[in-house]
Amino acid sequence: MKQNKWIVTSLLLLAGCLLPDRAAAQWKVGVSAGYAYNQYSIDTQYAYDFNFDGRGGLTVGIPVEYGILDWLAVRADFVYLQKGYSMQRAYDQGFRDRRDHYLSLPVMARFSFGGEKLRGFLHAGGYMGYWADSRVKGTERTYDSLIDDFLAEKESFVFAPYDRRYEFISKCDNRFDAGLVGGVGVCYRIHPHIELEAEGRCYYALTSTTKDYMKHTKQPQYNTTFTIQAGVKYCF
Repeated sequence: MKQNKWIVTSLLLLAGCLLPDRAAAQWKVGVSAGYAYNQYSIDTQYAYDFNFDGRGGLTVGIPVEYGILDWLAVRADFVYLQKGYSMQRAYDQGFRDRRDHYLSLPVMARFSFGGEKLRGFLHAGGYMGYWADSRVKGTERTYDSLIDDFLAEKESFVFAPYDRRYEFISKCDNRFDAGLVGGVGVCYRIHPHIELEAEGRCYYALTSTTKDYMKHTKQPQYNTTFTIQAGVKYCF
Protein backbone atom coordinates (compact mmCIF):
# COMPACT_ATOMS: atom_id res chain seq x y z
CA MET A 1 0.00 0.00 0.00
CA LYS A 2 2.85 2.34 0.92
CA GLN A 3 4.55 1.57 -2.41
CA ASN A 4 1.38 2.46 -4.31
CA LYS A 5 1.28 5.87 -2.58
CA TRP A 6 4.81 6.59 -3.73
CA ILE A 7 3.87 5.62 -7.28
CA VAL A 8 0.81 7.87 -7.27
CA THR A 9 2.81 10.74 -5.77
CA SER A 10 5.54 10.34 -8.39
CA LEU A 11 3.00 10.33 -11.22
CA LEU A 12 1.33 13.48 -9.89
CA LEU A 13 4.68 15.27 -9.66
CA LEU A 14 5.57 14.20 -13.21
CA ALA A 15 2.20 15.38 -14.51
CA GLY A 16 2.69 18.69 -12.74
CA CYS A 17 6.00 19.18 -14.52
CA LEU A 18 4.72 18.20 -17.96
CA LEU A 19 1.29 19.81 -17.98
CA PRO A 20 1.20 23.42 -19.17
CA ASP A 21 1.37 26.14 -16.56
CA ARG A 22 -1.86 28.12 -16.89
CA ALA A 23 0.07 31.34 -16.50
CA ALA A 24 2.40 30.29 -19.33
CA ALA A 25 -0.02 28.44 -21.60
CA GLN A 26 -0.85 30.99 -24.23
CA TRP A 27 -1.45 31.20 -27.97
CA LYS A 28 0.38 33.84 -29.99
CA VAL A 29 -0.12 34.64 -33.68
CA GLY A 30 1.65 37.30 -35.69
CA VAL A 31 3.54 38.38 -38.78
CA SER A 32 7.24 38.91 -39.48
CA ALA A 33 9.43 40.11 -42.35
CA GLY A 34 13.09 40.71 -43.03
CA TYR A 35 16.20 40.24 -45.13
CA ALA A 36 17.52 36.85 -46.29
CA TYR A 37 21.00 35.99 -47.56
CA ASN A 38 21.54 32.63 -49.23
CA GLN A 39 24.83 30.79 -49.66
CA TYR A 40 24.95 28.17 -52.41
CA SER A 41 27.28 25.21 -51.85
CA ILE A 42 28.31 23.18 -54.90
CA ASP A 43 31.25 20.96 -55.81
CA THR A 44 32.40 22.43 -59.13
CA GLN A 45 34.84 19.50 -59.59
CA TYR A 46 36.85 20.26 -62.74
CA ALA A 47 34.94 23.41 -63.68
CA TYR A 48 37.48 25.73 -62.07
CA ASP A 49 36.28 28.82 -63.94
CA PHE A 50 32.81 28.75 -62.32
CA ASN A 51 32.53 31.06 -59.30
CA PHE A 52 29.35 30.93 -57.18
CA ASP A 53 28.33 33.75 -54.84
CA GLY A 54 25.42 34.19 -52.46
CA ARG A 55 22.62 36.65 -53.00
CA GLY A 56 20.12 38.55 -50.90
CA GLY A 57 16.36 38.28 -50.82
CA LEU A 58 13.23 38.62 -48.75
CA THR A 59 11.53 36.58 -46.06
CA VAL A 60 7.93 36.92 -44.82
CA GLY A 61 6.37 34.69 -42.18
CA ILE A 62 3.23 34.01 -40.17
CA PRO A 63 4.26 32.61 -36.75
CA VAL A 64 1.98 30.56 -34.51
CA GLU A 65 3.26 29.91 -31.00
CA TYR A 66 1.94 27.95 -28.00
CA GLY A 67 3.49 28.43 -24.57
CA ILE A 68 3.86 25.26 -22.48
CA LEU A 69 5.94 26.55 -19.57
CA ASP A 70 7.21 29.99 -18.69
CA TRP A 71 10.49 29.19 -20.47
CA LEU A 72 9.30 26.68 -23.09
CA ALA A 73 7.02 27.02 -26.12
CA VAL A 74 6.39 25.35 -29.47
CA ARG A 75 6.46 27.50 -32.59
CA ALA A 76 5.58 26.94 -36.23
CA ASP A 77 5.96 29.51 -39.02
CA PHE A 78 4.48 29.55 -42.49
CA VAL A 79 7.33 31.23 -44.38
CA TYR A 80 7.93 32.64 -47.86
CA LEU A 81 11.68 32.64 -48.39
CA GLN A 82 13.80 33.83 -51.30
CA LYS A 83 16.99 31.91 -52.03
CA GLY A 84 19.30 31.79 -55.03
CA TYR A 85 22.82 32.44 -56.22
CA SER A 86 24.99 34.35 -58.67
CA MET A 87 27.47 32.57 -60.95
CA GLN A 88 30.28 34.16 -62.94
CA ARG A 89 32.83 32.57 -65.25
CA ALA A 90 36.46 33.54 -64.83
CA TYR A 91 37.51 33.31 -68.48
CA ASP A 92 34.61 34.90 -70.35
CA GLN A 93 31.61 37.20 -69.91
CA GLY A 94 29.14 34.50 -68.95
CA PHE A 95 27.10 34.90 -65.77
CA ARG A 96 23.91 33.51 -64.29
CA ASP A 97 21.73 35.04 -61.59
CA ARG A 98 18.94 32.86 -60.16
CA ARG A 99 16.28 33.81 -57.61
CA ASP A 100 14.38 30.88 -56.10
CA HIS A 101 11.05 31.21 -54.28
CA TYR A 102 10.39 28.73 -51.44
CA LEU A 103 7.45 28.03 -49.15
CA SER A 104 8.70 26.60 -45.86
CA LEU A 105 7.29 25.32 -42.58
CA PRO A 106 9.79 25.44 -39.71
CA VAL A 107 8.68 23.79 -36.45
CA MET A 108 10.81 24.72 -33.45
CA ALA A 109 11.13 24.54 -29.69
CA ARG A 110 11.40 28.02 -28.15
CA PHE A 111 13.50 28.50 -25.02
CA SER A 112 13.13 31.93 -23.41
CA PHE A 113 14.67 33.71 -20.46
CA GLY A 114 14.42 37.13 -18.82
CA GLY A 115 11.80 39.33 -17.22
CA GLU A 116 8.10 39.79 -17.83
CA LYS A 117 8.49 42.39 -20.59
CA LEU A 118 11.97 41.98 -22.08
CA ARG A 119 13.05 38.41 -22.82
CA GLY A 120 15.68 36.65 -24.89
CA PHE A 121 14.94 33.42 -26.72
CA LEU A 122 16.49 30.56 -28.66
CA HIS A 123 14.82 28.56 -31.43
CA ALA A 124 15.85 25.03 -32.46
CA GLY A 125 14.10 22.58 -34.75
CA GLY A 126 13.65 21.48 -38.33
CA TYR A 127 11.81 22.59 -41.44
CA MET A 128 10.25 21.29 -44.62
CA GLY A 129 9.73 23.33 -47.75
CA TYR A 130 8.79 23.41 -51.41
CA TRP A 131 10.66 25.08 -54.26
CA ALA A 132 7.67 26.87 -55.75
CA ASP A 133 9.12 29.04 -58.51
CA SER A 134 12.33 30.50 -59.89
CA ARG A 135 13.61 33.11 -62.29
CA VAL A 136 16.99 33.35 -64.00
CA LYS A 137 18.81 36.06 -65.88
CA GLY A 138 22.28 36.28 -67.34
CA THR A 139 24.12 35.84 -70.59
CA GLU A 140 24.42 32.87 -72.90
CA ARG A 141 26.54 32.09 -75.91
CA THR A 142 24.93 32.78 -79.27
CA TYR A 143 26.86 31.61 -82.30
CA ASP A 144 27.24 34.12 -85.11
CA SER A 145 27.88 32.81 -88.64
CA LEU A 146 29.96 35.65 -90.04
CA ILE A 147 31.29 35.28 -93.56
CA ASP A 148 34.86 35.92 -92.49
CA ASP A 149 34.62 33.26 -89.81
CA PHE A 150 33.08 30.83 -92.27
CA LEU A 151 35.91 31.37 -94.71
CA ALA A 152 38.40 30.94 -91.89
CA GLU A 153 36.63 27.68 -90.93
CA LYS A 154 36.00 28.72 -87.36
CA GLU A 155 33.01 29.66 -85.26
CA SER A 156 32.38 33.00 -83.63
CA PHE A 157 29.95 33.66 -80.79
CA VAL A 158 28.59 36.56 -78.79
CA PHE A 159 27.01 36.72 -75.33
CA ALA A 160 23.30 37.52 -75.51
CA PRO A 161 21.41 38.61 -72.34
CA TYR A 162 18.28 36.77 -71.17
CA ASP A 163 15.75 37.13 -68.36
CA ARG A 164 13.15 34.38 -68.07
CA ARG A 165 11.25 32.09 -65.77
CA TYR A 166 13.14 28.93 -64.89
CA GLU A 167 11.67 25.76 -66.38
CA PHE A 168 11.86 22.89 -63.90
CA ILE A 169 13.13 19.51 -65.08
CA SER A 170 11.62 16.68 -63.03
CA LYS A 171 14.56 14.39 -63.80
CA CYS A 172 17.18 16.60 -62.13
CA ASP A 173 15.46 19.30 -60.03
CA ASN A 174 14.57 18.39 -56.44
CA ARG A 175 11.77 20.71 -55.38
CA PHE A 176 11.41 19.19 -51.89
CA ASP A 177 13.44 21.03 -49.27
CA ALA A 178 14.18 19.97 -45.67
CA GLY A 179 16.78 20.67 -43.04
CA LEU A 180 17.62 22.17 -39.66
CA VAL A 181 16.67 25.62 -38.41
CA GLY A 182 17.79 27.67 -35.43
CA GLY A 183 17.63 31.24 -34.25
CA VAL A 184 18.34 33.69 -31.46
CA GLY A 185 16.54 36.92 -30.64
CA VAL A 186 14.77 39.20 -28.20
CA CYS A 187 11.12 40.09 -27.63
CA TYR A 188 9.44 42.95 -25.79
CA ARG A 189 5.86 43.03 -24.44
CA ILE A 190 4.58 46.54 -25.09
CA HIS A 191 1.00 45.65 -24.14
CA PRO A 192 -0.63 42.68 -22.40
CA HIS A 193 -1.71 41.47 -25.85
CA ILE A 194 1.06 42.88 -28.11
CA GLU A 195 4.62 41.59 -28.35
CA LEU A 196 7.46 42.78 -30.61
CA GLU A 197 10.40 40.57 -31.52
CA ALA A 198 13.62 40.59 -33.55
CA GLU A 199 15.52 37.46 -34.56
CA GLY A 200 18.49 36.17 -36.48
CA ARG A 201 17.84 32.74 -37.99
CA CYS A 202 19.66 30.09 -40.05
CA TYR A 203 18.11 27.49 -42.38
CA TYR A 204 20.61 24.67 -43.04
CA ALA A 205 19.41 22.44 -45.89
CA LEU A 206 19.99 18.70 -45.69
CA THR A 207 18.47 18.04 -49.12
CA SER A 208 20.17 18.87 -52.40
CA THR A 209 18.45 21.07 -54.99
CA THR A 210 19.41 18.46 -57.61
CA LYS A 211 18.52 14.79 -57.83
CA ASP A 212 21.07 12.01 -58.25
CA TYR A 213 20.43 11.66 -61.97
CA MET A 214 23.97 11.25 -63.37
CA LYS A 215 25.51 7.78 -63.26
CA HIS A 216 29.18 8.66 -63.09
CA THR A 217 29.24 12.24 -61.76
CA LYS A 218 27.40 13.45 -58.68
CA GLN A 219 27.02 17.16 -58.09
CA PRO A 220 24.86 17.87 -54.99
CA GLN A 221 23.97 21.49 -54.41
CA TYR A 222 22.83 22.86 -51.05
CA ASN A 223 21.36 26.09 -49.71
CA THR A 224 22.24 27.70 -46.39
CA THR A 225 20.07 30.74 -45.70
CA PHE A 226 20.53 33.41 -43.02
CA THR A 227 17.72 35.81 -42.15
CA ILE A 228 17.37 38.93 -40.02
CA GLN A 229 13.72 39.57 -39.29
CA ALA A 230 11.38 41.53 -37.06
CA GLY A 231 7.73 41.00 -36.27
CA VAL A 232 4.76 41.56 -34.05
CA LYS A 233 2.55 38.98 -32.31
CA TYR A 234 -0.88 39.11 -30.74
CA CYS A 235 -1.09 37.25 -27.42
CA PHE A 236 -4.47 35.69 -26.67
